[in-house]
Amino acid sequence: ANHCASSYIPLRALGGFFKNLCENYKNDAILNFLHSKVKFVVLPVVSPEALFSKSKLNSGGVSPFVNYDHFFEMSPAENKGDGAFSEPETIPVISLMEMISGEKCVFYCDFESENMNRIGKKIYIKSNDMTQGNEIYRMVSKFDSRLSLSDAYASSEFVETNAPIATNYAAYMYSMNACTVVWSDRFISQNSVAESTLKY
Repeated sequence: ANHCASSYIPLRALGGFFKNLCENYKNDAILNFLHSKVKFVVLPVVSPEALFSKSKLNSGGVSPFVNYDHFFEMSPAENKGDGAFSEPETIPVISLMEMISGEKCVFYCDFESENMNRIGKKIYIKSNDMTQGNEIYRMVSKFDSRLSLSDAYASSEFVETNAPIATNYAAYMYSMNACTVVWSDRFISQNSVAESTLKY
């Protein structure tokens, strides 16, 4: 949650999911399974410097978002750093994956934000070879959003990516299904900023 930039939307999405899980698991078979059988591990605010500066860059001018090793050399991404895993923000992420992968970690989801003057979401996916991302495709509509102050509606968009992000690292290193949900959660309408609301 809040890996970079200064958006509250990823935290709202995560909080909404756990609120729904805790309040309704007794009356829903899927939520009951998740509540009783699945271990959730949350690593929040991986880059505090980027969060507070409202930027994707840390104090060294590097974006931790694209500082992972898969596709690092071939990536044209700016601000990716001098080498993979060179930034202190990436270390907790890969350490956590390594620690819990032996406990049958099956899914990795990264929440990001762009804070651009439009709404919408791109979901960067990298499926493992066994499932071909079927679980990710089934859940895409859950990330659609509707603006609270208008009738504007934004559907989620799938994007296959070879960027050096944690999603690709998780998929290749540990054969997990993995996705990165990137919110563009603000837009300018009649000189005012309207906030998007999520369908949890």
